[in-house]
Amino acid sequence: LVVLVVLVGGTVNAQGGCHTDLLALCTTPQSCVEFAETFLPCAGVAGCLTHPTVIAFSLQFNSEQCDPANFDPQIIVENNTIVIQARKDIVFSLLDSDITISASNINTISTAVQGLKDTTSIEMKTMDLLSSIESVEVKVMGVKSLLLSTSSAISITDSSLERNLATTSSTLGTFISSTESAAVSMELSFSGIDSDLDARVDDVSSAIVSTSDVFGDAVDTLAARLDAVELSVTNNSIIDSMAIQISQLISSQTELSTLLDANSIGRSPRIPASSCFDVTSFQSGVYFLGDTLVSPFPIFCEKEYDGGNWAKVIQYPGTQYTQWTTRNGAAFGKIATVDLGLSFAKASDEQINSIVGESGFRLWKFTSSCATKNLYIISDGNYNDDSKFLGISKDDDVLHCLAAKFEDCVGNWMVDVLYGNEQFDTHQYYGNDESCNRYFTGHMTGEFTCYQRSGSSRCISTGGTCTCDGSGYSVHKDLSIYVKPVEGVENIPLGSTPANPAHSCQHLYDEGFRVSRAFFLRTTSNVVFRGYCDLARHDGGWLAVIRGVSYTYNSQWTPGNSKKAVGTIGTNSFGDGLHKFDDTLLNDYLGAGPFIYRFESDCNDLFYFVKTSNTYDDSVHGMNLFVGGSLGCEASGKCSPNQEVVSGTVVDNIGFTGNNCNRWFQGHLGDDTWACYSINRRSTGARCFSAGSSCTCGQGVDHPVHKNLMVYVKHFSDY
Repeated sequence: LVVLVVLVGGTVNAQGGCHTDLLALCTTPQSCVEFAETFLPCAGVAGCLTHPTVIAFSLQFNSEQCDPANFDPQIIVENNTIVIQARKDIVFSLLDSDITISASNINTISTAVQGLKDTTSIEMKTMDLLSSIESVEVKVMGVKSLLLSTSSAISITDSSLERNLATTSSTLGTFISSTESAAVSMELSFSGIDSDLDARVDDVSSAIVSTSDVFGDAVDTLAARLDAVELSVTNNSIIDSMAIQISQLISSQTELSTLLDANSIGRSPRIPASSCFDVTSFQSGVYFLGDTLVSPFPIFCEKEYDGGNWAKVIQYPGTQYTQWTTRNGAAFGKIATVDLGLSFAKASDEQINSIVGESGFRLWKFTSSCATKNLYIISDGNYNDDSKFLGISKDDDVLHCLAAKFEDCVGNWMVDVLYGNEQFDTHQYYGNDESCNRYFTGHMTGEFTCYQRSGSSRCISTGGTCTCDGSGYSVHKDLSIYVKPVEGVENIPLGSTPANPAHSCQHLYDEGFRVSRAFFLRTTSNVVFRGYCDLARHDGGWLAVIRGVSYTYNSQWTPGNSKKAVGTIGTNSFGDGLHKFDDTLLNDYLGAGPFIYRFESDCNDLFYFVKTSNTYDDSVHGMNLFVGGSLGCEASGKCSPNQEVVSGTVVDNIGFTGNNCNRWFQGHLGDDTWACYSINRRSTGARCFSAGSSCTCGQGVDHPVHKNLMVYVKHFSDY
């Protein structure tokens, strides 16, 4: 039995209302199968699927064999073909290329349903179906018309949107232009306000001084009146009232003085600033600096250019350097000028060195009219006018940069001693630059020499190809030297001063540093210290914890020095002997393990790696690193620690690579913690690391001391 449902552009139910006369013709079902295959389809044709009789039979024959989904009529529209289906059998198929159905298709429909019991009833139902189909045809045509209208509307809307977008773009452009003009206007206004504000601060300061003087006069007058009253009046209430007034006036005067001081830092020698940072003004000018050790002195503060807050401490106009001769650090000329003046001038060494922050580091700037780049130096050295190096450039931890402005130094800092041929010189660090951007002193006998000019006075010279003053190696014209503390300066390289320490050597590596050198680091309890970081090998991030220079370091590695800092482990250069950290500081830096230690020396050609979670303890055998399950490995590069590192009761990795120069061990003298095992140098009062018996390492003995010992550490999670 078939239920005919036609779908054209959607589902159309042709049942209409329930035809009880047709329902009466349906055979009464005697089983679930008859209900599902005969009665229910017939009831569907009659439009009576919700009739109480049908529902009653549905409840009666509700069983697993009655699967409604198996005989629900459905229609499928695919590839312009209409398929009517029931009981999973296709009973009617109509190719519909025009999305219309005509009366000529009825014969096909009648044929498809010829198995029905009452043909006459089906013909009547088919006529009803034909009417529904024709109605659907009209609706489809209506949908077509609606779609065409919608398409046209979309096209119109699209054009409208394009016009609106063009209008909006034009309006936005006008708005941006207006905003830019407004911003320029605001900038000019703020500039005027800033100037006016400084003028008003000056006016207020003057007014406060005047008011303070008036109050002072009033206090003196009242005091005189009080004396007169005491002589002529015995009324204590009058005297008490006047005393209160005097007290109030004195209090007001103190408040005014405090306000005056807060708004006048650096404006007078009475309240000097410690540096140009502290001057209470945003404008460049001459101000007073000083501290508890140095009397107030006037200096020019550049507040507005290249980061601001620069104190000018040395200058000469043109090439007027000839008065720069040895004066034992005294002040000379008039340095507190906005311009370069008429001749050489400088602040005293004492005054220059007072311009410093808590870290002790300063940022210096050299500039001249010859050069297109300034020289910037970060150094903790004190200025010394009697030195070729000026006291600021010979230390091996100096950072320097050549750039048009300070912000251009980011990522371009050079790290090393800034000297050549025994004087201050940038030449070798910037591609042997001989241009006007070279800065150097000397090359002649004596501390005060101006190259190719004079043997008795100093200047700062340029390179051989620079003819700024008419010949090669010109004197830097219009030279100025500025300085300021690093505290408060942005873009100071991470770890370069105590003011901006790194969390660890790994932190520096993660931030892109790849040049190994000494940095300022911070422990887990925020103690700042200097340590040498290997950032170039084995993925960087290694802190040097022990350096034994040469092979005589064992003489210093004694019980008396256990757990103590020895030498200069946190610098870039080392003298002979032992260099190591204090145990407490090192463990505070490391925090919780596990850690990976790297051992190396001039004797071995393999690196020795040891993984441990133990706390470093220099007072016990092997610094407590080789016990409690610690593992090691040896390789020319990185390796995975997987072998026991203790042989018997002593630290010994003889089982790794054999009894050769790659062997590392301590002791063998009764397992004495403090024993350096080396023929002709055996000692029970000093510690070292020894190599194997087949190794001499240039020392003429077997079991030599590992020469130029280096021990590094990092967290194993960063390995």
